[in-house]
Parts: sequence; C-alpha cells; structure tokens
Amino acid sequence: VKAAICGMCEVEKAIFSCHDCSDVFCEECDLDMHTGSSKNHKRTKIGEEPSAKPKEALKPEAKPELSSPRKPAAKVKAAICGMCEVEKATVSCAQCSDAFCDECDLDMHTGSSRNHKRIKIGE
Repeated sequence: VKAAICGMCEVEKAIFSCHDCSDVFCEECDLDMHTGSSKNHKRTKIGEEPSAKPKEALKPEAKPELSSPRKPAAKVKAAICGMCEVEKATVSCAQCSDAFCDECDLDMHTGSSRNHKRIKIGE
C-alpha cells in the first residue's frame, strides 16, 4: 500500500487527515494550515479510528472567533482573514468555509486545494 502524500506541500508523507478540509497533511503543513478559524477542524492521525481525538498539541490556544462560522464569509463586511487573523479578507473559499487575505490565500491554496473555487469579497 502506497503512503499518502501531503495534499499541501505534495512532498512529505501525510500523517493527518482533516475531515473539514477533505485533505491529508504532513505534520508541518497540518500545523501551518490549522490556525485561525480552522484550528477546530476535525483531524485524525492516518491509521487511527475516525473517533480518535486529535492530539492536544495540534490545538493552539483558544482565541475568540472574529466572525460567526455560520455566516458565509463573502457576506461579512470587513471580514478578517481566518488564517492570519490580522489582514482584511479579500477572498472567500466555500470548500474551506473561510475567508483569506491575498497572502494567506496563496499560502493556503497549494497542492490539492489549489482548485478550490474562491470568490472575491465585495464583488
């Protein structure tokens, strides 16, 4: 059985699967990807039962959410990037259920996620 390759860097062996992203990640990309509003995504170590809890080390310190996860990001005025939580969001991604600034959008949408359909906010 061939080992899964990380869907983000497309180089390293994937060790985590994210139900919310519908993708697999190596340890470094998993930590890079799951910041901001995606920090609470349901992830499991590949090979473990889906009901297994993700390692606590993968959960960064809880921060208050800046926007409701139930509202489509494109409809939130002056949305803040869900990844860096600093810059103004410029695009919304339905597959990620989040909004991103230009820089984080480029960082996030590599590998298998580069084909996610994104909508410019404010258009």
